[in-house]
Amino acid sequence: MEKIDRVNIRLRINGKRIKSLCQFGVRIKDRDEEGQTSIVDGHKAHRGIEWYFRSGERVNAAGETLGGSGITRIEFNKPKRITEEAIEGKDEKVTWQADETRAMKLESIGKDLATAGYYLSDVHIVRLPSETKGMGFLVISFTQDGDLGLNSEIEEILNGLVDGFWRSAWVYENIFTGAVDICANHIVRDENLSLVKDHRDLRFRRMDGGRTQWRSAKTTAQTA
Repeated sequence: MEKIDRVNIRLRINGKRIKSLCQFGVRIKDRDEEGQTSIVDGHKAHRGIEWYFRSGERVNAAGETLGGSGITRIEFNKPKRITEEAIEGKDEKVTWQADETRAMKLESIGKDLATAGYYLSDVHIVRLPSETKGMGFLVISFTQDGDLGLNSEIEEILNGLVDGFWRSAWVYENIFTGAVDICANHIVRDENLSLVKDHRDLRFRRMDGGRTQWRSAKTTAQTA
């Protein structure tokens, strides 16, 4: 990747956490159908529709069917499609399940980004028009000119989320937007950590010449 202008950590959170963050001043961006369509169409136009769907269709956490115009650097514990056969009076049921023995945390990313010259610049919540259960995406952005300060209440909530273990995580790089998105879904509750045998910590390193390196480092549950 030639240049990274922005790194976004996107965490899937529920309505209760959204309410708590908004109470302390974090703003919500409710994206309407037109806005969402415009963004998706823009991604499709980057390299064309064939490139966008080169790896097939994917369903995001909000239930939208998408492709991707960027490059996937990390794809940790991707959920698998589970289909239950239709029974009389009910439609076929489709769910997505990831391996419950694997989990990743993002605790080291902030330090790694600071070492590479990227600092906190924005915190907000995005809700897509397809949301049906009050869920949304907490977006934590880092740029080279970032200098955002947080009050102690917001900082405590963010640290609790980022330092915890997440079931699935991805890293996408997009040269057309100059952005990297680190996405994590399904935070692992403390009572379920005993099931996790493969604990990971996402790490980032900026290389000379604009190249990047991401890795999934093994860690232990005691550091959660």
